[in-house]
Amino acid sequence: MATPSPLRMVFPIYNLLLEYASGGSLHDRIVRSGGGLPESEVRLYTRSILRGLSHIHKCGFVHCDLKPENLLLVPSSSSSNKGRSSVKIADFGLSKRVGEDMLCRKDGMMLRTTPLYAASESINFCLYEPCSDIWALGCTVIMMITGKPAWDFPPETDVDLFLNEIGFTPVVPEIPEKLSIEGKDFLNLCLIRDETLRWTADMLLLHPFVAVDDEDDHEGAEETERAQVETGKSEFVQSPRQVFDFPPPFGEKTRICAEPPGF
Repeated sequence: MATPSPLRMVFPIYNLLLEYASGGSLHDRIVRSGGGLPESEVRLYTRSILRGLSHIHKCGFVHCDLKPENLLLVPSSSSSNKGRSSVKIADFGLSKRVGEDMLCRKDGMMLRTTPLYAASESINFCLYEPCSDIWALGCTVIMMITGKPAWDFPPETDVDLFLNEIGFTPVVPEIPEKLSIEGKDFLNLCLIRDETLRWTADMLLLHPFVAVDDEDDHEGAEETERAQVETGKSEFVQSPRQVFDFPPPFGEKTRICAEPPGF
C-alpha cells in the first residue's frame, strides 16, 4: 500500500530451499581430475544431464546457460549404485520459455549464455531454444573428456571476435581423438550447426554413448524405454555430417528447432 502509515513493500524477496548437492559442481570434479574424466564416468554424467534436459524441455523451458559450473553432483542413495553421483541441473537465472521471442540489440546480438557454450543460432539470431541447450551439452562433454574448454582460444582473445568466428564461420569444436567412436558420433549430433537438424534430448537418450549398460540402473532403463515408445524408433541410425550454410541476414524470421524429418 502506498499510504504513509503501513510499512510499504519496496520489492519482494524469495527464499528457495533446494536439494543439497554434496558432491559439488561438475566443474570442480573436472578440475580435480587434472586432465579429464574417464569415458565411463562421462557417459554416466551425460545420461543424467540428458534426462534433466528432457524434463526441462518437456515442461516448456530452455535453460540457456548449461555448463559444468551449473551442473551439481548428488551422490546416489541407492546401495547398488553406491559411490556414484547423478547430475542435477542448477541456476535457472537465464532460462526462458520455449518459443518466447528475444529482443535483440540493433547490431543483431544479445548474449543470454556463457560465450564458450553459445550456439551459432544464438549468436546470429538471438535464438535460444532446446537445440541451444544441446549444443552447450556437446561443449560440456568435450570439457569432461579433455579437462579443457571446447574452444581453444587464448584468454586474451577479444570476445566479439570469438563470437564472430563461432557465428559466421563453419568451425565447430574439435572432437577429442581419445573419445570412442560412439562418443565422437554423439558429439557430432550435438554440434550440428544447423539447429533444425540437431538431435533432441529424447533422441540422444537412445544413442549408444549413453545407453544404459548397468543392470542396477532401473530408473534409466525405464526412461529409455519410454523414450523409444514416444519416438517410435529404438534402433540407432548413424548420422551423416552436415554441410554448413551461411545464415540469412539479421532481421529475417528465425526458425525454431525441430526434430529432423522422418524421425
